[in-house]
Amino acid sequence: MVGTWLVTSLILCTAYQGVLTSMLAAPSVNIPVNSLEDLVSYRRIPYAYEYGTALHQLFMGQSKVASII
Repeated sequence: MVGTWLVTSLILCTAYQGVLTSMLAAPSVNIPVNSLEDLVSYRRIPYAYEYGTALHQLFMGQSKVASII
């Protein structure tokens, strides 16, 4: 019983230590894009869309845009 408790504690502590280390070591990334218009005007992030999708129709100015947008 004690051995199981010690192994479980070791695994949980190691997992917590790894997550904490990665959160403190990696810098936070700030993306300045909040809308589709921001993405179009912001030239540092490349974007692509597939032919025939709702985004393709929106960029091409067609009136048959899917209802999900």
